Amino acid sequence: MIGGSRTDRARWAALLLALGVAAPGPARATKAPATPVGRLMLGNGLTVILGPDPEIPVVAAELCYRVGSRDEPPGRAGLAALVPRLMVRATTHVAEGQYDRALDSVGAVDSRWSADVDRTCFHTTVPTGELALPLWLWSDQMGFWAGRVDQRLIDQTLTDVRNEYAQRVENVPAGHLFELVTAAVYPSGHPYHRAALENGEALRGIGVAEVRAFVQSHYTPDRATLVLVGGLEAASAARLAQLYFGSIGRGPGGPRPSAAPGPPAGETHLQVAARVETAQVVVAWQTAAYYAPGDVELDVLGELLTGYRAGLLRIKLVDELGVATSVSARQFSHALGSIFEIRATAAPGHTPAELKQAIDGVLRGLQAGGPNQYLLGGAISGYVIDKLFGLEGRAARASFLERCDSQGVTGDCLQAWMERYMLVDAARISAAVSAQLPLDRRVVIDVVPAADAPIGGELRSRSP
Repeated sequence: MIGGSRTDRARWAALLLALGVAAPGPARATKAPATPVGRLMLGNGLTVILGPDPEIPVVAAELCYRVGSRDEPPGRAGLAALVPRLMVRATTHVAEGQYDRALDSVGAVDSRWSADVDRTCFHTTVPTGELALPLWLWSDQMGFWAGRVDQRLIDQTLTDVRNEYAQRVENVPAGHLFELVTAAVYPSGHPYHRAALENGEALRGIGVAEVRAFVQSHYTPDRATLVLVGGLEAASAARLAQLYFGSIGRGPGGPRPSAAPGPPAGETHLQVAARVETAQVVVAWQTAAYYAPGDVELDVLGELLTGYRAGLLRIKLVDELGVATSVSARQFSHALGSIFEIRATAAPGHTPAELKQAIDGVLRGLQAGGPNQYLLGGAISGYVIDKLFGLEGRAARASFLERCDSQGVTGDCLQAWMERYMLVDAARISAAVSAQLPLDRRVVIDVVPAADAPIGGELRSRSP
């Protein structure tokens, strides 16, 4: 069993070093353990991915729809996050409050749903002999939900949305930062521009007919992928998928919003006042889409800048200059464009301007010449190791296979994923930083302490 301690990680790092993962370059491709995966498509367009693993007595199941906030009608921000909440509350054949109880009754774990800019997914892990239950529940959502929804259910769920938003955003110091970054990085007209507005305000007055029309257009088998990983027999699982989903009709089809304007020219500077102890700075760019050229390099760059195996930014800002107490960097990858974000919290007595100056110094150094082989090897192996630890769980593996399939990857998904990172070298990191993270085309947000500001923060100024 793979654990999460640093000792375990050291053993896995040694293994990856032996495989050549920490020595990047085209000549050092690594063979990952094969993952047997089957794929079929039902007559109504539902994609089914099967990953048998006879060594375990459970099955991780995931049903993902290709619908997210980018698909919401104008003026209805938050609708894509409202629908899954409604779906787990009641359907035609599942009474209100019985969805979770039914899963609990068969020993299900990790039962949840998620919705982002591109996808909406339902997840659970059940004992092998209980796979039929989540498939029945999800097929009832797909084929028989719209006839059950009523105005009372919608209004009650919207009240829950507003309460949760207050807890997660408005009552968290600087909780509005994610929304502000998203809206600034993705300009007006980009499908992701309003991605974070899930406070329910745009849904006031929405009725049954409008919600039902959205569901019937988007939550259909031809826009969905079912992934089953674990102790299953492939033929039997395929028969269950056909039994529960095969009779549901296809949707109306039609393209998804895909126009993706690039980032605005120049540097956009925002000042946000919030009830924080010390100042912070956020620097963010609109970057390469998921699986597009540059995406892999920026994944590695995040580890190179702040991971504990390299940590160029952490060493410079925290250890050497002492201007920050913490710093993080990460690529948030999506289908129509990503965000690379650096966040730093100032040490007492230091300012956002000092943090920005130090961050820019590190980035200029990488633009002029990539990192040395030792640091880059540590960053690549660190990123890959963390991913492999995550894939220890069958639920994470199911999500991984769904994302891989959505990119049209054929053959061994894990091997294909690893090979992309094995090709990263210093020159590609330098080129990615220069092309993807220009210092004159980005969003910079200064977060300053203010006792009179709302807890979640508020925008005080913006330029240009």
